[in-house]
Amino acid sequence: MVTWWEGAHLLDNASEVTSGQVTSNDLHHPPLTREDFNKSLRCVASNSDLTTPLSVSVEIDMHYPPTSVVLEGGAPRVTLKEGVARRVTCQVIGSRPAAKVNWRGTDGRSLPGAQETVVEDILQDGTTRSILTILPSQEDDGGTLECSGSNPSLPKVVLRNTTHLSVLYKPQMTLGPEEGSSLGDLREGADVTLKCSVRANPEVLEVQWALNGVPLQETPGEDLKTTRDVLSLRNIDRSSSGNYTCAAANTEGASTSDPLLG
Repeated sequence: MVTWWEGAHLLDNASEVTSGQVTSNDLHHPPLTREDFNKSLRCVASNSDLTTPLSVSVEIDMHYPPTSVVLEGGAPRVTLKEGVARRVTCQVIGSRPAAKVNWRGTDGRSLPGAQETVVEDILQDGTTRSILTILPSQEDDGGTLECSGSNPSLPKVVLRNTTHLSVLYKPQMTLGPEEGSSLGDLREGADVTLKCSVRANPEVLEVQWALNGVPLQETPGEDLKTTRDVLSLRNIDRSSSGNYTCAAANTEGASTSDPLLG
């Protein structure tokens, strides 16, 4: 008689005789699941109570894809500082053998200069942890960071997770004439409008204007008027000439535009 066992549990005792000297028993196992990994199955052969049964065991080894990808603890947004190195962690869970981890930036771009450290099977449950060290710039603000994981033996199954990037940086100032306005061939009595374009994260609350380094204040007659990032000069005269600048500050620092000769 040939039987199959899992521990003390009898799985199959229906022997099939294929010839006079050979008895076989084909075990038909239900579809495998992850819980079957490392399961030990024992085949036992016996012909009477007078002899010691012979047995042989097999262990089930399995390959299976990851079940999830967790990026930076599941945070939908990661806040970084421009020029300050930051480590971002991605865990690919449930893969056997260990998963291959890939990182991509906005629009699938590679991440030049980034450094990756990979630790495989850190929790003995098929988890692979990848730690990416990035040096963000303001161009990364508003972009995305994607981590994907796949089993090298089952490359068609790829899981992905994406987080959004918020990069903090001090104001970037650009000063020039407002669209439709010109600084060429100005005459006394003319009107001029200057526009200060500001890029910053976090946003600035106000823009300060100066002429030759002296802060400008609105005048009662509205010959000089400011509306945050726009400076309107009416009925200019000789005292209006000089170097105009705009400045702003946020939590990351303060900046002043290049001077504009008016």
